[in-house]
This record gives sequence, C-alpha cells and structure tokens, in this order.
Amino acid sequence: MERIVIDASVVLSWLFRETGDETTQAVASSIRQLQFIVPSTWPVEVANALLVAERRKRITSTDTDAIKIYLAGLPVHVDGKTSDFALSDTLDLARDYYLTVYDAAYLELAFRESVPLATLDAEMKAAAKAAGVGLFRPRTP
Repeated sequence: MERIVIDASVVLSWLFRETGDETTQAVASSIRQLQFIVPSTWPVEVANALLVAERRKRITSTDTDAIKIYLAGLPVHVDGKTSDFALSDTLDLARDYYLTVYDAAYLELAFRESVPLATLDAEMKAAAKAAGVGLFRPRTP
C-alpha cells in the first residue's frame, strides 16, 4: 500500500464536490491502494471547513454527520509527532518557502516520512518541488 501525505484541500474538494485537478482524481481513483498520512492539525482544519460550510449554508448539520462517517472510513493515519517539529523544521520550512505553518506541517511530514504530497495548493506544490519533496502522481498502467 502506497503512503502519501494528503492535505485538507484534496479531501475537501471531494466532500464539496468541487472540481479538483488531476491529483484529486488520481487520489480518488487510487483510494484502495493508498494510506493517507496527515499532520495532527488535519482533523481541526477539516472540522473548521465543515463548520464554515454549514454557516454559509453550503451543507447542513445532517450532511456534516454523514461526512464524519465517511471520513472515519478513510485510510487516514494522523501523525502524532506534528507538534514535535512545529517550532523547528516546520517553522523553518514555513519561513523558507513563505507558507503558513499549517501548510508547512504537510510539507514537513512528507519530507520526514519520505512520501509524496497530494495538494491542490499551488504554493505548497512549488514549495514541495523546491524542497525536494515529491508530489503524488497517478500511476500509469
């Protein structure tokens, strides 16, 4: 099973049925072969996005309840060491690549675990490339 770091933008694009890019489609079509690794801030980011969507009337609390069940079934491993690197490597990456610390946490995790990153964020893609972190690409048959 391939391991990847997946940021909130990819999962949220599925949940809100937004148009993603080839990364979103590739992750969705490969979900059975993937293990997602996320920083410990990921559940907070996703929960906040759900709450904001409710407040903006994009979804209802009933939708959120269904989404929570869906998310619980995803092959997600929450990294327990995110905070251990927050004031060192993560902060340095954020500074070096002009990212938020939240976004840099994904980059740090992908770097530390030597796995590709799946994101829709252009700045994170550029930072990953500059830092030598691979981006998730679909496997061609």
